[in-house]
Amino acid sequence: MLVYGVVTQSAEYCRQAAQGFERAGARHWCVLALLYTAEFTRPEARAGLDSAAAEAMRSLTDDGWDFLLAQASPRLLAPHRTDATVGPRIARVLEAASPVMPGRVVVRCLGPFQVIREGRVVGPDVWERAAPRRLLQYLLLQDRPVHREEVIEAPVAGPRASPRCESAACGALAAPTGPRT
Repeated sequence: MLVYGVVTQSAEYCRQAAQGFERAGARHWCVLALLYTAEFTRPEARAGLDSAAAEAMRSLTDDGWDFLLAQASPRLLAPHRTDATVGPRIARVLEAASPVMPGRVVVRCLGPFQVIREGRVVGPDVWERAAPRRLLQYLLLQDRPVHREEVIEAPVAGPRASPRCESAACGALAAPTGPRT
């Protein structure tokens, strides 16, 4: 339910997921769901959600924090950096994060789709068209190498796309993700 809530940006589904995780005793998942619930809620209605998330974070174990910090983006954690209890921990972990490796590409698929190259989010200006972004999403979902002909046959660039369009999408992936190595 949380994945559906994140994909559809539904605060209600994320809230329901948080309640289910709470009942199941999965506190770390509950916190993540609460953070997404707050993210998708109008700012004027967030106050109670932010305090509930902060309260839940205060009860996390070290393993729960490891999970949360691996799953939650800095944007989700940012509202809690000023909290007297959890703020210092969030700040320490974010500061101690491993340095960015040259050429490193990180792709986030949970929540809004993001490509992060060398520590910087690849903005919409780099994606000249939607087809390369959709092609990358398609390739990420495959559990095996995909042959070029399969890509041409797949409806990645949209219905009625020509093989030429698919080929252009393949070439356009180099800008956001970097040159082939």
